[in-house]
Amino acid sequence: MKKEEFLAAVEKEIISIKENATTEEIGNLDFTELKPANSDNCIYGQMTGSCNNLRSKDLMIKGCTLVFNEICFSDFDTLTDNVISVESNNSNEWNRGWRYTNYFSALETYISLDDSNNENVIAFLKGEVKELEL
Repeated sequence: MKKEEFLAAVEKEIISIKENATTEEIGNLDFTELKPANSDNCIYGQMTGSCNNLRSKDLMIKGCTLVFNEICFSDFDTLTDNVISVESNNSNEWNRGWRYTNYFSALETYISLDDSNNENVIAFLKGEVKELEL
């Protein structure tokens, strides 16, 4: 997988959140409290209360096209071996209720990278900046 493909999947997921999350859910986002590996303070957890609930899964299904079987990578190069699905959002991982196992969306994975631009992602979702810079 090329870095451009990964970032395109991340951008698609972010745009989907902007289109499908409620104003209140997006308003719950707080960069200073963002903790990628915490189910309550990860990006979906902040919006919906927990990334393990049905609302989070609904938001993910609408925009996620890449699924990874690991999280908290340090850099892009470690991602390539961990892609388990490049299918549409109807992949088996989604249908098995993967939120209760070790699968993560492209955005969740991006946020865990050392060089991710998480502050811009949240500012973009909140409408505080017009341009998404990944």
